[in-house]
Amino acid sequence: MLTDFTMVQGSDYKIINNEANALLRAFRCEVNCPSLRASLVLGFLLQRVIIIKILEEVEKYLNGMLEGSRGTALERDIVNTTETLINQTILLEKNRKGEDDITKITPIKIRQHVYSALSCRGFPSDHSLITTTASKLLHKINRFRKIVDEETKSEMDDLAIQITHKVINIFYFSFKTQASVPTYKFFDAGQALEPHLMQGAFGNDDSEKSEVEVCGFPCIGIFTGDELSDKIFIKAQIIPRSKRL
Repeated sequence: MLTDFTMVQGSDYKIINNEANALLRAFRCEVNCPSLRASLVLGFLLQRVIIIKILEEVEKYLNGMLEGSRGTALERDIVNTTETLINQTILLEKNRKGEDDITKITPIKIRQHVYSALSCRGFPSDHSLITTTASKLLHKINRFRKIVDEETKSEMDDLAIQITHKVINIFYFSFKTQASVPTYKFFDAGQALEPHLMQGAFGNDDSEKSEVEVCGFPCIGIFTGDELSDKIFIKAQIIPRSKRL
């Protein structure tokens, strides 16, 4: 869905070169529109921009920075109440003597059950956070490319809703249903290639002579700082470039 939503190549799309090049420069990508490679890199970069925008909006919502009625604030109230209860049960385990195992696992079980329920029913597609965020995504991406086909344009409206819902569900709800909560990591232009964390058009032998050009989708895993101990669920999607001599 992200690939379709951020498409910039083909007869249905026209890249707005000045805005696109400004975005590429902001992320230190060494390509310029118009060119085939720049179009490929731009599509990847827009995926990252879209994911980050969605995560920013849900963070604002959960922190009470976005207005909403009592009904639309249900998910926020559940999250805040859950985090309070988790913290209190952690304090219970630390400050009240006992030898039971139930108290130790209670914070984890609370988190898993609540966020599992939220992943099933939280934020329906007509929720104001979803519809407003989807509208913002369309406005943002239309700064960098114009859709010239009306049918394709109408499909983007639905895709924006689906992507917003899916990103929130994965990054804010599904992550927290795991016993150990995974995190995500984007890589910036110029960073060294790390094959155990990234995948793209490169081999293990390319890591010395290549580096990251753009990272479109983040690496998802449990990062320990030790390559052997890291638990990687999804590798980052990157496009490499040759290092400067």
